[in-house]
Amino acid sequence: MNLIYHAIPQCCYYQKAVQIQGGSGTLSNYLVSVIREHGGEVRLMADVTKIILQDEHAKKPICTGVSYFDRKTKTQVNVNLTKISKSNKIVCNCAPDLVFGRMIPKLKNTFDERSKRKAPAVSLFVIYFVCNADLNTLFPNNAYSTFFSNDLSRPLSDLNLVAYEKIEERSFVFVDHSKVDSRLTASGRTFCNITTAAYIQEWKDLTPDAYKLKKQEVADIYINRLEEYYPGIKAVIDHIEVGTPNTMRRYTRSESGSLYGYNPDEFGSQHRMKNFHPMYKNLCFSSAWSFPGGGFTGAIICGDMTATKILDQHILLKKIIFTVFCALVIAAVCTTLIEIPRIIEAVK
Repeated sequence: MNLIYHAIPQCCYYQKAVQIQGGSGTLSNYLVSVIREHGGEVRLMADVTKIILQDEHAKKPICTGVSYFDRKTKTQVNVNLTKISKSNKIVCNCAPDLVFGRMIPKLKNTFDERSKRKAPAVSLFVIYFVCNADLNTLFPNNAYSTFFSNDLSRPLSDLNLVAYEKIEERSFVFVDHSKVDSRLTASGRTFCNITTAAYIQEWKDLTPDAYKLKKQEVADIYINRLEEYYPGIKAVIDHIEVGTPNTMRRYTRSESGSLYGYNPDEFGSQHRMKNFHPMYKNLCFSSAWSFPGGGFTGAIICGDMTATKILDQHILLKKIIFTVFCALVIAAVCTTLIEIPRIIEAVK
């Protein structure tokens, strides 16, 4: 795994971790309100099926809009940019194989060739449950997140071997949201989750009944494993929901169900989707698949980088110039400090 990639979220923890009260839905609702306050529009239950190009045969096409299927009205709708210009951007936040496989199929072969070295990251098996008690009272010494590892001596280079372990025997993390003011539940109740690594292949080719049964069996095993460390927690659980890689695929449209984009075994923009696609004049990417990489922190940083560059096309050049200027100033100051004693000695 790459040190720099994981140093980014670690740095955020040192600066101060942040919890959004009310969960991610609160953030989404706020973003919607900001968009609408500034004259924008948010359309829900809309599945984009095509990115419309001004001239598909151009060497570097310009995107003019999108076509989407409205699941409420069961109709196909076209939305065009108010002004056709390379300064007006279309931003994609879905998996790139969906963009080039379905929305712009013309470049699918080119995309497949460039991305063949990039493997999707792992997906997740998540058990979401609500307790009818305040766990902060039942387990006052518990941490917000507790990791249960089967083998602490295992080197990080062996983490890919997790795929060969039985899903019910893997290491897992338990998150107790009562340890922060999360406001996810009413007073006296606690929202928690258990998360472990999972792969889409483990959930393929199952009948609906077999799929439901497997979810229940694996969830029961992890709840029992948690009970060994938190005696009595099983008795206060009154609601459980389970998410598998199939669930993640349904919500993210990623074929692998990956929430982290490409596997973070290498770092750098060459191992991620470019935020601004070089083959189109106004097509951008902002998601877990783009630089700097997946996870909530990586996706948020990517969104900020993309939005900043859209608003100021020369922001990157300005930052480079500023960095070089600061480096030259520091070098000049250091050189002066080194030479001052010699000058004083020469004057004497």
